[in-house]
Amino acid sequence: MARDSRLTTGALSGLLAGLVMSIYFLSTWTTDQGAGWQLLQALTTFYMPEGTNETTRVVAALVTTAVLSSLAGLAYVRMFGDRVLGSKLRWTILFGTMWSLGGLALFSYLFGILAFPQYASGDDVPIGWTWTIGWTLFGVVIGLAPVFYNILTAGRMTSTVRKVDDELHVPAVNLHGGWREWLFTTDHKKIGILYLITATVFFILAGILALLVRLELAFPGRTIMGPAQFNAFFTMHGTAMIFLWIIPVFAGFGNYFIPILLKAKDMAYPRLNALSYWTYLPAAILIWVGFFMGEDAGAGFGWTAYPPLSGVASAEMVEVDFWIMGLHLVGISSMMGAINFIVTTFKERGPGITFNNMSLFVWSQLVTAFMIVFATPFVGTAMLLNFFDRNFGTAFFGNAGGDPVLYQHLFWFYSHPAVYVMILPAMGVISEVIPRMVNRPIFGYKAIAYSSVGIGFLGYAVWAHHMFTTGIDPRVRIGFMLMTMIIGVPTGVKIFNWIASIWGGRPNFKAPLLFSIGFVSMFVIGGIDGIFIASIPVDYALHDTYWVVAHIHYVLFGGAVLGAFAAFYFWFPAMTGKMYNERLAQWHFWLTIIGLNLVFFTMHFLGTEGMPRRVHDYLPEASIINLNYIATVGAFLLGLAQMFFFVNMVKSIWAGEPVGTTDPWAMPEDEKAPVTATAKPLTHTGGGKD
Repeated sequence: MARDSRLTTGALSGLLAGLVMSIYFLSTWTTDQGAGWQLLQALTTFYMPEGTNETTRVVAALVTTAVLSSLAGLAYVRMFGDRVLGSKLRWTILFGTMWSLGGLALFSYLFGILAFPQYASGDDVPIGWTWTIGWTLFGVVIGLAPVFYNILTAGRMTSTVRKVDDELHVPAVNLHGGWREWLFTTDHKKIGILYLITATVFFILAGILALLVRLELAFPGRTIMGPAQFNAFFTMHGTAMIFLWIIPVFAGFGNYFIPILLKAKDMAYPRLNALSYWTYLPAAILIWVGFFMGEDAGAGFGWTAYPPLSGVASAEMVEVDFWIMGLHLVGISSMMGAINFIVTTFKERGPGITFNNMSLFVWSQLVTAFMIVFATPFVGTAMLLNFFDRNFGTAFFGNAGGDPVLYQHLFWFYSHPAVYVMILPAMGVISEVIPRMVNRPIFGYKAIAYSSVGIGFLGYAVWAHHMFTTGIDPRVRIGFMLMTMIIGVPTGVKIFNWIASIWGGRPNFKAPLLFSIGFVSMFVIGGIDGIFIASIPVDYALHDTYWVVAHIHYVLFGGAVLGAFAAFYFWFPAMTGKMYNERLAQWHFWLTIIGLNLVFFTMHFLGTEGMPRRVHDYLPEASIINLNYIATVGAFLLGLAQMFFFVNMVKSIWAGEPVGTTDPWAMPEDEKAPVTATAKPLTHTGGGKD
């Protein structure tokens, strides 16, 4: 299909969708002025002055509808044009129209609830949230049908992308390209950078929420917010850190480097790769829109969303529905990316790359991808059934006859493997960084690779250790207690092999190695304090205290986030062609380590003092007040440390020293060494004589 024809087709399909939606809007205007009419008015609320003539407002709303639908149609054919839909004009128009209808339904609802809050509750209108979700899902799913059909029948979706030569000497991405180049790209490197930038933005927002939560806890009594806002803030903090920062940031590194480390031309499905990102971004926006909609700044049930707090008890809170649907889309995005990683690893490896010498980072991403594919449907099911309880009166977890413990089983069957979804890619990064930064091969390549597989299997056998206090059968709890202790074995294998790799090497103590050592040490603390609460009697005493908060933060911040920082610094020269500022990076590391331990190690003592987690206030006892004050100071020091990272990245991208042809990780006596396949920080860490 020629370019002009493609644009015409996209505009036509969008206009058809706009026509259908406009007919619906006008029909409600001429009859009962119900939901559609209110939405029609809402579309003009943001740019038409109050008191505008009704006819003028209707015409303006119809023009707005036509513009939005045309843009949706153009975007559809631009993303899924020639190589997916081919030259079949009628099918392109049909599927593009359905896609545009789904998008219009969602946009009209978002405009509607902003202009008419009563529309969100459904009190004054005949058609509401159910109608919108139905049209949105129906339109988007039908619109994507050709994409999935192409995957199933045509195999690999090809794309004109750059080739990787045999020396892994990959040119850095041009970060200054036009917006069209980034909006419609299928290049795995650019998609990876989009993931990294977007996830980092959500990291900043989630970090701000964390500081506000700690500020409220600095002193007993109300400091800056009430209990409802406190609950909403820590809920959104956990949601954003886990689902919008840690998991996506490693998806970004995987997108960028998996094809390079496998000597592949690109991901197996480049367009599906782009679709996974463009599903993740709107999903994240949907979650944040719900957060800002609530009267008390969003839903306040914690990132685990246990019913009945997230179910019938909050049935009137539309922000909870936004949270649920947003996480659904995040899960779909993760599964699309995981399928791509799996197929790429199995089918797109270049000459000489086998499972016996493949990069340990790719090994970790492969195991992670399998865990995502098998675990995500369970949490998706839990969210969907909870949505039904909230909106359709079913009784899966709430209402009469529902079982909230069933939700916990479904949730944690995903969410404990999700801990390893966040940690395994970081472990892969450490396995890349350490051998390069100590100038010796990785010790125990096969042990590290196979231990990743072991973690992947055992990760599904420990979920109920989160539920020891729910009253499940003691015989069942004993089994999960034992499996929780056993899963520490493959992790210990990795740690001892990393230490052995450093032993006898020539460590180059720059930022990548420092953050790698920080990862190992902080993750060990998180693992050890986790062993305490793996014991059923101890967990009874500590489960709802700040000991658990300390544990999860040592694992996720001390582990996954420090691993992400190691990856940023290690691969920054390869991604940008420039070198970061080492002095700023050193400040970033040391302040991060000090702040991290001040805020999170202190929480162990708060836990043993019995301070409950997820509560906005505490007893005015001297020991608890002092510990909370220390933790708050540590939190702000940790936040300050991240400023060095952000300034360093932005400054180095625009004005960093070019790497040139020298190896950025050479020791001082070797700093003029040329960049080769074994010196460049893209080298696979295969074992044996590969």
